[in-house]
Amino acid sequence: METMLNEITPQFQEHSWRFTKMDDQNCRFSKNTKEFRISLLDNAIEVLVPLKNSESLYKTNFDNYFSATEYLMEHLNYHEN
Repeated sequence: METMLNEITPQFQEHSWRFTKMDDQNCRFSKNTKEFRISLLDNAIEVLVPLKNSESLYKTNFDNYFSATEYLMEHLNYHEN
């Protein structure tokens, strides 16, 4: 997870999202009432992203860091623009 976090954290911080590491397998980026969550599962990377203009989160799973990173960046950019 460290590789992915090293890549995505600067983009989140650029938009004033706060990083919280809950444990070795779970972390989140939060801002106001919104949050992005990342969890390492046995065979997947679980990603939850906030829905724009909603308090709900959308959950999906990936089998590789690259896809999870791309998905997170796409939704961060969508959310911030």
